[in-house]
Amino acid sequence: MLVLDYASEDGGSKPDAQAARRAGVRAVVIRRSYCYYDAGHRAFRLASDAAYERDAQLWRDAGVVVGSYLAPSFHAGAPSPTEQVAAWKAAPGEVHAGKDLPPAIDVEFVGRGVQDTGRTAAECFALVQEYASLMEQAAGCPPMVYTSHVMWCDDNGLRGPAWTQGERYPLWQKTPYRLEARRSLDQVNPLTPHIGTEAWDPHDYWRVPPPWAAVGPVLQQWQGDCLGFPGLDHIVDVGSLWGSGMASLAAPILRRLGMATVQQYQTARGLEADGVIGAVTLAAMAWETR
Repeated sequence: MLVLDYASEDGGSKPDAQAARRAGVRAVVIRRSYCYYDAGHRAFRLASDAAYERDAQLWRDAGVVVGSYLAPSFHAGAPSPTEQVAAWKAAPGEVHAGKDLPPAIDVEFVGRGVQDTGRTAAECFALVQEYASLMEQAAGCPPMVYTSHVMWCDDNGLRGPAWTQGERYPLWQKTPYRLEARRSLDQVNPLTPHIGTEAWDPHDYWRVPPPWAAVGPVLQQWQGDCLGFPGLDHIVDVGSLWGSGMASLAAPILRRLGMATVQQYQTARGLEADGVIGAVTLAAMAWETR
């Protein structure tokens, strides 16, 4: 499932969503709100993202499934998680329950990572759990934790704590990419992702074994920067959602509803009964109370 990720800071004009869909895009995730440090005023600010308000309906009209995310600040002195989640809920641009991808929490640590937040890794990890609970209350849907190997496992991140809440709040792993790379589509989206070797592959992917693979659903997005993706005139992150996380996310929902197969679920919900957990089916399942 080809997916794009972008925000207003990526620049550019309105996307040609139909052209992007013809190029294979089936889902987009757009930043809806965020918290940042305003150096000029020496204060933290809560802001909504104009890209989501401007573009979300364009993508839906083109038949592309939309997701939104909150990019919170984990820094000491920032607004509380309650305030930051409230800002996400109040941000312009609708969220369509049952039709959109579940909202996500973008777990990132800028600068030198966790050490620049003024908190310990344990404190930041506790905040991720708090955000997940608050987002579920605000959205009416368990969110996903949208993060990367760098932000979760490396020395500038959380160093790979076990995520025991994966069945309720699935991890959506973004594989890191070279920020300076501006690759063509065939380079940033190889058909067969690679796992298991700590080396750069020909497509500039850092191949690492996810340390949390056994703790619950993990959706893996093999991703890189792409400039000039069809239908867009600015930089987007592009990759494919794939992996056993799709099936493990569906399993508890199917069991609870008394359905043996994804195809049965799709038929009951009036979806294309192809037995594949694509963007539309994933979005529908996400809003089923887990």
